Amino acid sequence: MKIIGNKLVKGKSKKEIADDVYNSFDIDSNFNFEERYIDYWIKLFRQAVLKLMIFLDKNNQDTDFLKGNKSMHKALVYLNEFTDDTKRFRNATGFSVYYYQKQGGYRENPQFLFGTAYQFL
Repeated sequence: MKIIGNKLVKGKSKKEIADDVYNSFDIDSNFNFEERYIDYWIKLFRQAVLKLMIFLDKNNQDTDFLKGNKSMHKALVYLNEFTDDTKRFRNATGFSVYYYQKQGGYRENPQFLFGTAYQFL
């Protein structure tokens, strides 16, 4: 979410984002984060936005705010501000778990909001 936010909200370049991620790790670790990974995360988030739209529509909730040229930015804001009725699930991480459970959990073998579990490939 931070990578997506840096790209969509702050308008940072791929190089700036890759440098930020790389610099947040210990220099002695052999961690390498390349600019090309940004494209992967953006593609993954784009897929999550489509899943979000299907999920909300299936649950009779408005999806119009997720349409148009600002859909990814609006989805980012929605996920960051999400809180369910019980207040158990909050922000993007909480929504991801909420989504997984509402789709049936492991018994139904649903897709995760952000990507696909290895066993479902």
